Order: sequence, then C-alpha cells, then structure tokens
Amino acid sequence: MDTLKAIETRRSIRSYRPDPIEPEKMEAILKAMRLSPCACNRQDWKFFIVTDRKAIDLIAERTRFTPALVKSAPALLLAAGWRDKIMPSGHSWSTVDLTIAMTVGVLAATDLGLGTCIIGSHREEDVRKALDLPDDWQIPLIATLGYADKEPGPRPLKDFEEVAEIR
Repeated sequence: MDTLKAIETRRSIRSYRPDPIEPEKMEAILKAMRLSPCACNRQDWKFFIVTDRKAIDLIAERTRFTPALVKSAPALLLAAGWRDKIMPSGHSWSTVDLTIAMTVGVLAATDLGLGTCIIGSHREEDVRKALDLPDDWQIPLIATLGYADKEPGPRPLKDFEEVAEIR
C-alpha cells in the first residue's frame, strides 16, 4: 500500500477481533515510528505496544469516555517522551514529536491491515504507572490496535474547499 492509500483508507476502529497481532507486524510499526521526524533529531522518546491484558485493563479503567473501547483491543500503541522545552510556537517539543510518531504508527498499522483508534482521554499518570515510567514522561496519546471485527464504512468529510486552501 502506498502512503496516500493508507491515509485514505485509515479509519478509527472501535471494535476488534480477539486475534493476537503477529510480532513481526508489531515490530514493523515500532520501527516506522522510530523513523518519524522530530525536533533537532533529538529522539527523546520511547515507543510501546502493550499486549499485557492486566496493563490494558488498568489503563482502560482510568480512560474517560472510552474504557470499553480500550478493553476491547488486543493491544495498545503508545509514544512516551520527556516533558521539555516549549518551541517558539508555544507548543511542547515532545508533544509535537510524539503526535507525529503516533501518526506514523497509525498509518503503518493501516498498511499492515490493522485498525487503530487514537485516544487522548486517558489519565497519563495511570498509563505511566502501568508501564513503570518516571513521572517526568508524558504520553499525550494512546491508540487501540488490532484487527477490526468488521469493515468500516466511509467517513463523512467536509468539502475540500471548506477545510483547505492554497495561498
């Protein structure tokens, strides 16, 4: 699959088959994330695919709005990094870098036939605890990961002219 096809076909999957994910696919996703662009090529991050049911359930129980979705997934995809400096734009270097890496991971998963749903309603401190990470790490997003239990339909999109322009 080419990149544009992965972008076009990616959907937020909210229901998964219980099938385990092949280790080579998990490794391919993590390798793709490692290649993500980041500020000054600092690479101040660590990527995880969590398959431990106890850790997934702990994270799910402390996720606002979507606990059932998180529990339904056979795995979670995470990007973590140190809290750090603010860029001149007013945004944290780490938040921007980790968001880019998660986007790369989600597109890699799509390319490999896996579904994802990015979530930002988790309690970061509980995710850190589940992964035994220090308090100075941030985890701005998590994503569910697995095989969709049904083919997602088309998603409604605003007209191109409403959301994009060339100046």
